[in-house]
Amino acid sequence: LAITMAQSGAKTLVVDTDMRRPRIHKTFGFENERGLTNVLLGDFPLEQAITETEIENLDVLSCGIIPPNPAELLHTDRFQELVEELKAKYDRVIFDSPPISAVSDALVLGSQMDGTIFVMHAGNTVIPSALRSIKRLREVGANILGGVLNDVDLDDKTGYYYHYTYYRSGYYVADSEQAGQLSKG
Repeated sequence: LAITMAQSGAKTLVVDTDMRRPRIHKTFGFENERGLTNVLLGDFPLEQAITETEIENLDVLSCGIIPPNPAELLHTDRFQELVEELKAKYDRVIFDSPPISAVSDALVLGSQMDGTIFVMHAGNTVIPSALRSIKRLREVGANILGGVLNDVDLDDKTGYYYHYTYYRSGYYVADSEQAGQLSKG
């Protein structure tokens, strides 16, 4: 999502707020020496903690040191000040959080952000769990913008997703071929 936003020309920042199992730095091939927690604790200024990526318009603020009290850091005035500072510097700021079913951090973030996108893992996220998580987000006042289903295996011919995409792709191919015939004749 962040890459797409950056490629569309929006100055974008991804912030790793998974302070228990940070991984955004690994995704982009960075070290996790300094980041969000270091800024919140006053160890580094924000400018020294943000890393530019090879992708134009995309920066990363990794987690930094793993604190003993992640959810508490998200409740601080300094975190709110940092959010406002980032909103002033970037067109889009994406806060990646740990799973809502695991810890309360996503709820804390959801209540503070302009919008929340609910991410589900195909084949792993069960509907009752997803519904409970969405209910919890609504209870804290999160503005749920939509959802993303990731890791869909389109080669798995036994599941719903295969049949849906096969049907839809066949449907659109047939329509585009018919449209091509109409425009020729």
